[in-house]
Amino acid sequence: MAIEMHKARFVLACLASFMALGGSYFLLIDRLAIVDNPLGVSYRQFLLRATDDIPDRVIVESGSNSIHAVDAQAIEQHFGRPTVIISDSGGYPLSHKIERLANHLKAGDTLVLPLEWVQYRADDILPAVYVESILDERGSNAFYYRELSWPERFRFVYQSVPPRLGLQAALRLNGLASRNPHIAASTQESLVRFESEIRLSARGSQLIGERPELDSLTRDLACDHYLFGVFEFPQISETFRDNLQHLAALRDTSGATIFFAWPAVVARDDNECYQIYSQEIESYVSRIRQLAKEQGFSFLGTPEQSRFDHSCMLDTYYHVSSKCAEIRTARLITDLQAHGLMPKPQFDEAAIQRHLLNYLQKYGASGQTTNSASELALHDIPASSDAPSALQ
Repeated sequence: MAIEMHKARFVLACLASFMALGGSYFLLIDRLAIVDNPLGVSYRQFLLRATDDIPDRVIVESGSNSIHAVDAQAIEQHFGRPTVIISDSGGYPLSHKIERLANHLKAGDTLVLPLEWVQYRADDILPAVYVESILDERGSNAFYYRELSWPERFRFVYQSVPPRLGLQAALRLNGLASRNPHIAASTQESLVRFESEIRLSARGSQLIGERPELDSLTRDLACDHYLFGVFEFPQISETFRDNLQHLAALRDTSGATIFFAWPAVVARDDNECYQIYSQEIESYVSRIRQLAKEQGFSFLGTPEQSRFDHSCMLDTYYHVSSKCAEIRTARLITDLQAHGLMPKPQFDEAAIQRHLLNYLQKYGASGQTTNSASELALHDIPASSDAPSALQ
């Protein structure tokens, strides 16, 4: 009996030690390896947070296809609703994008998701470049981690962070502002850059007219092979089905309106998109639509309406020029209005500008920087109204 009791105590002690070690490792990564910079380096993340208390936003979330193909200012002017593009990379996990949105979406907001095709086939394995960007010294994408719920943070640390990468970041003391000079430097840089973007009325779009050098994969692969893969046409993943359910739950809890849309794609020379796999794409689109419909979602437009010829090409099959972004945006506005989004009267852009500058000023006054950029001048923005009612 005594021996059995001793064994039980030993097992319990081992379990307690294991849990303590696991918890210590999590705290090591959470506190020391990952930058916790309230302002951060992403202007689009800043826009999302800074407009949280402004009603009736239009938010566009996907990868870079939306950054180049959607003119947020045109949508904002047409509907009289603050419009922000918070998109970044099409390969970043949709589950993390949903976690971020869960902290910001509210009733009255309209979310548009022109997801890249990869999101419909992606699995739960996070791209290495994404994980590394969360643990770099600048905290390039650390905000994604900070937006995660605690269970998802644990999952990220234990399932997605290679121990060597995590320990290297912890040993560099990335998370300590007193030991990581990149935090103060990036805050300083962000204050200046964000103010400049605000004064340009930038809302996250990046509209480019001049064609840069082609991306190597775009140069070497046919459009359909770039979008869907070379060797076999993909299936809709279980991960996307799960994400669809999470989006439905987010819609129901937040009260926001959520639409899917198709990504903007563009031909290279005479290599038109949606030709090699035309039959497979038709079936794929039908199945995606059906899955979305089962969760109560609608798609805006058709894939063909977001497809452009080679005259619109920038550097990848997902990046269209500014002249074609104008066409894409006009179609999106028409589709949104057809689905019930109506323009609001008495839109006050100056009030939004002042609101964004005032929000940014909080970080300049927080002691994170002593540069004069922290004293943001508001006097040259027309003072139509500072009252919250101006943003209603």
